[in-house]
Amino acid sequence: RTSLRPFDLITSEPLVLSHGSSRIVTKNTELLCSIKAELVHPSIECPNKGIVELHVDIGLDGGDFRKRRLAEHQLQASLNFLLKDNLIDLKKLCVVAGHFVWRLHCDFIILSYEGGSVIDIASRALRGALLQTKLPDITPVANKGQAATDLAVDGDFKKAYNIMNEEDCPIIISVAVCKCPPKCTPVLIVDTTLEEELCASCIVRLAVTPSGNIVSI
Repeated sequence: RTSLRPFDLITSEPLVLSHGSSRIVTKNTELLCSIKAELVHPSIECPNKGIVELHVDIGLDGGDFRKRRLAEHQLQASLNFLLKDNLIDLKKLCVVAGHFVWRLHCDFIILSYEGGSVIDIASRALRGALLQTKLPDITPVANKGQAATDLAVDGDFKKAYNIMNEEDCPIIISVAVCKCPPKCTPVLIVDTTLEEELCASCIVRLAVTPSGNIVSI
C-alpha cells in the first residue's frame, strides 16, 4: 500500500446527552466517540484546571470476556498515556478557579474491529468529536461581599462555544517496524493491518498535531 486506508468520519449531529460526538467507519472497523461535559469541583492540587477522562468499551458480542476486558484496558491506558495531557489546555476548562471546572468524559464504543491500528482510528474519532463539542456560556454570580460561587447558565445554544481549535488536537500515528534480512534497512509501515501488526518486531506510537509537532511517544 502506498496510501492510508480510506475512512468515513461522521460528525453531523451529537448523540443524545452528548456535547459532541463522532462516528468513524473503515472497511473492518466501526467506532463511536461521545463527549459529555459536567461541572465539578476542581482538585486541591489544580484549582484552575479542568479534568479529562478517557474510557473505552468494546461492545462486541461473543468472544472471550477476559480477553476483551484486557484489550479495553490496554487501549484505554495507551490513549490516556499519549493523549490525556495533550488534548487541550486544561485551564480553558476552568469556570471559577477553586470552585467550578468542566470535566470532559470521552467515551469510546468499538462496535466492530477486525483491522489493525484501532488506536489510530480512535484518536481520529476523538479529534472529530472534540472539534464538534460546544459548551454553554456560563457567568459566575457573586453576592455582595462573597466569592462567585453561583453560576448563571445561558440556555441559548447559539452562544455556546467550541473548546478546541483544529491546530491543537493531536492524533495518534502508529509505526510498525518489520524485520528484514541482515544488512537491509527495516521496513516501516503506518496504518497497519492486523496481520502487519503481528509481523512487526515493534510498534512505535506518536501523538502528532496537525502542524507536525510530536507531543508524546
